[in-house]
Amino acid sequence: MSKFNTLWTRTSGATKVTTSSLENYGHLLKLNPHKKEILHSVCVNYTITKNILFPSIKDHAKQVLAIDKRKDFIDLANEINKVDKVEYQVFDTMGSDDFENMENRFGQIFSTCIAEWLVPNRLLLKRCHEMLKPGNQIFVVILTNTAIQQSFYEQAEEKGWKPYLSKKTIFETYTKNPQHYFEKLLKENNFKPDICQSANTTVDGENSPDMLHLIWPMYEQFWNCIPDKMKEDFVEENVNRCLKKMTYVGEPKKYSMSLQK
Repeated sequence: MSKFNTLWTRTSGATKVTTSSLENYGHLLKLNPHKKEILHSVCVNYTITKNILFPSIKDHAKQVLAIDKRKDFIDLANEINKVDKVEYQVFDTMGSDDFENMENRFGQIFSTCIAEWLVPNRLLLKRCHEMLKPGNQIFVVILTNTAIQQSFYEQAEEKGWKPYLSKKTIFETYTKNPQHYFEKLLKENNFKPDICQSANTTVDGENSPDMLHLIWPMYEQFWNCIPDKMKEDFVEENVNRCLKKMTYVGEPKKYSMSLQK
């Protein structure tokens, strides 16, 4: 297993948040004996597909398709997380040219702790609506106001970074009222929310500096705005801001890094 995926599995709050969300709101899912084709959209943390999502829906699934645009994630999922009725496939929800094969296909769509990375959220929900068969459901778990989001938002307000970043290109989910924001967004995309609930949570993790470094490739929608000669400084500042917002046992850590092409 790659270092990235090892650390992601150990430190990601997605596992905890997805589990608690299914425990608290899974009863709202309209599952029935008629087998459905189910989509797990953008399965970065692919262990969620196998260990959390699939066990809760396996009796109602004809097939589960778990997608991500990164081939290395999908290759690893196929290598170590194979399970009957689950297929892992490279697919870019936000920009694929092969979208016609996904339209009106799925009886259920799950999106777990990834929408916060996909800007604009409006496009993600539009695509989910297009992939969903009429009259069916999506189940979306989204993280808001995390240390990473706060740090980006702060940098976008500073003189040195403001010319390159706007609030709209940071995290649309960074808002004082995420519940209202997301419910409004769902309705704008022709969904009828059964529930839209926000909750505070804390996440325990190991190796946070390494983790923040390794998720850097996921920042592409933001750092494309930063001039190449400034990217290293931008990331180092962002990571160290995040570390200051986290709680540690022992002395706080400072982190430095260099970017490689």
